[in-house]
Amino acid sequence: MSRILTGLLCVCLSVWLWALPVAVSNALLDGSAFRHFEWSTWIIHATSAQAEPADRATPTEILARLFTEESLQQDWFADSFLAQISLAEIAQITQGIVSSVGTYQSIEDVPNGFVLTFDRGTVATHLALNPQGQITGLLFETPQLMGLSVEESLQEMAALPGKVHVLAMRGGREVAALNADEALAE
Repeated sequence: MSRILTGLLCVCLSVWLWALPVAVSNALLDGSAFRHFEWSTWIIHATSAQAEPADRATPTEILARLFTEESLQQDWFADSFLAQISLAEIAQITQGIVSSVGTYQSIEDVPNGFVLTFDRGTVATHLALNPQGQITGLLFETPQLMGLSVEESLQEMAALPGKVHVLAMRGGREVAALNADEALAE
């Protein structure tokens, strides 16, 4: 009976095409200009019915290895998934996340998905697997950066290459400043 239900579930999922854009952009000050990080892709969901192995990795282990292993492996993904997006594109997405929020720390299984925790933020994530434990659907939501204090922000900006000028005001009052009285150009 469970094989019949699994087969019906897989048939239902195979007609479900999940194509959601993932886009993240963060502007970071780089000396005298702004550096703009952008990465986006379409993640496609497709699956097929096959027998389930007894010793497959858990969903949290599967997600974690995307950020902990040195390189992505083709057998981690269903052929139907890789027909829509290449390993190189998946690697570019995971590297973009790491660039945005830092080194992977942990994963939490939450209702409706997972939350990946990194040094400087979190990423809500959704995962679909086929019965073999291969990824058939993957969605990283917009990273949520952990807040820095004003002092920490100024220290990070001061450490950037080049001459940095910052003036933050709220309600007409200065909140933070770094070389704010110096000319921006000569």
